[in-house]
Amino acid sequence: MTRKIIIALFILLTTTNVIARTYGPYDANVVSVIDGDTVIIDVMVWPQQLVRTALRIKGVDTPEKRTKSACEKELGLAAMQFTKEFLAVAYQNVESVMVYDIEIGSFAGRVVGGLMANGVDLGTLLLSNGHAREYRRNNHDLWCEDV
Repeated sequence: MTRKIIIALFILLTTTNVIARTYGPYDANVVSVIDGDTVIIDVMVWPQQLVRTALRIKGVDTPEKRTKSACEKELGLAAMQFTKEFLAVAYQNVESVMVYDIEIGSFAGRVVGGLMANGVDLGTLLLSNGHAREYRRNNHDLWCEDV
């Protein structure tokens, strides 16, 4: 019985550690903006080791740019423009932005995490300006009623 408890605790602790693993903070350079909540970044993870990856902003969901809904497409383009403008202003004052709480994303090659510039969190700003809603897994709520 004791052996089963030890094995169960071992599995629980090692599995939880793997799932909860986050990385960062890192200085990053944004190469391009894909949409309101996804950017391509370059991160120097250690000397002479540059990683280019897609970063999805943790905790937020912005409207899609590629959709049948003209209304959602318009909202998606506005969210993307908002993210571009946030980064343009940020790069006037700093050489890089900070990414943090990085986790492996559910899509190949993409990570999920926070992005901050000049002490301002992009995800929080997207939410407070109405360009995003809180991310909920498998949420299929419509942004607009024109579909």
